[in-house]
Amino acid sequence: MTGIEETLGRRTKENEDLFFVKAVPVTQAGNYTIVRRRRLSGLTDSAGTEILIPIYDGIEFLDDGMAFVTVGTEGALFRLPSGKRLTEFRYSKAGYENGLLVLFSSDGTRSYFNPDNDCCICSGYDRVSSRPNALGFRWAMRGRCFDYISDNGGRKVSLPTVTMAYDCDEGLFGLGEFGTVKCFTDDGTEDFLKLRRIVIENGGHLSLQNIDLAIEHIIDVYGNILNPQ
Repeated sequence: MTGIEETLGRRTKENEDLFFVKAVPVTQAGNYTIVRRRRLSGLTDSAGTEILIPIYDGIEFLDDGMAFVTVGTEGALFRLPSGKRLTEFRYSKAGYENGLLVLFSSDGTRSYFNPDNDCCICSGYDRVSSRPNALGFRWAMRGRCFDYISDNGGRKVSLPTVTMAYDCDEGLFGLGEFGTVKCFTDDGTEDFLKLRRIVIENGGHLSLQNIDLAIEHIIDVYGNILNPQ
């Protein structure tokens, strides 16, 4: 059991012993009210039903029915109105970026969370694309390297030699270490025949874009870039 879990267990017992002390409303937002018993905060809904018992140091409302709840300096993500905890207590703050919920750790690393399906997509990346492609994958960048991450479950397609990834609905495309573009299957295997077929179907050349990074590369059937920048 971690130190935070021990703290929560102790505070839960103390809260039960203080049943005769009324929790005082502090802040109301929409259908929810932050209440406080002694120095600790909890949450009730508009009917007065207790969603989070008052054992926390802070509660911040987020969009998409989420709350960022802190114990000391560490925070976790909760789903409202169920009050279900979705992450560990290990984050310093939360915010939104490109439609994704970003949780920042005290060491500076980020975890990207999809509020549509309560799924942590990935952690440890510097940036994630603003949109999934038609296959449900987003590119994720760490330094100068790229992977693809599934919006459904966070499955990673590791591409250690790829230095640019694209927002393409027809497949997973990445710029390889020798300056040519490759097409990959969802297990990270290169699929040259698929690349060739897609380019031919698009008239012998294919425009690939990384929308967030304002990059466009036009390739031929061999993956050569016809408009080097």
